[in-house]
Amino acid sequence: MHIFKTSYIRIVSAILFIILPAGVQAAPFTKQAKQYQWQQLSPSFRIGGSARYRYESKQNFQFGAPKASNSQDYWLQQLRLNILWKASSHVHLFIEGQDARIFQGFQGHVINHRKTPNIFEDHLDIHQAYLDVSTHGMDGGSRIRLGRQKFNLGAQRMVASLEWVNTARVWDGVRMTSHFGKHHVLDVFSSRLVPVNPSALNNHKTTGSRLFNSRFHGIYYTNKRSGSGMSY
Repeated sequence: MHIFKTSYIRIVSAILFIILPAGVQAAPFTKQAKQYQWQQLSPSFRIGGSARYRYESKQNFQFGAPKASNSQDYWLQQLRLNILWKASSHVHLFIEGQDARIFQGFQGHVINHRKTPNIFEDHLDIHQAYLDVSTHGMDGGSRIRLGRQKFNLGAQRMVASLEWVNTARVWDGVRMTSHFGKHHVLDVFSSRLVPVNPSALNNHKTTGSRLFNSRFHGIYYTNKRSGSGMSY
């Protein structure tokens, strides 16, 4: 199993470096989509991904706490590979896999893997998997997104996928986005935050945290003309 995972990581890394420049990340159906690059496999299939490596050094980050883990040095790896299938102009399917890991190859205090926060590791997992069904009218129409997805609303101060975190944040749920004219957008969603299990598939049965077992629902209105948003 270890040999299989190592080979898989090498293969994914090679694919990502071939299809995308460094730091490019796929993000369909967002305002930022124009700056990302995809490889067109066919008129209905696209493939994309990203590879990110980061070194972190924390010195006395617990402010003098008498613990061996008060100073840490480590590398973070995040690999993503995704596929977009356009079944029609109104129906899209997006699937994204992720492999996020932490490596302690530098001097410093060793981190106990059993206590390593889940923000660091998510081995060979399904990061996103959702179905989009949309209607395109004169004013933008509406879209329903069902499945494992990310919420990035407004300035992302209240609701965001936290991409700076090695594992990032996703939700299981449904979201309806409706456009009214050129400047008004209404998002209505019902979801549940997905807990990260570093060594197995992420699901809601493997956590005892009341936060991850909580539901997350909301309504978010955006006025593009003024750049303001309201959430409920």
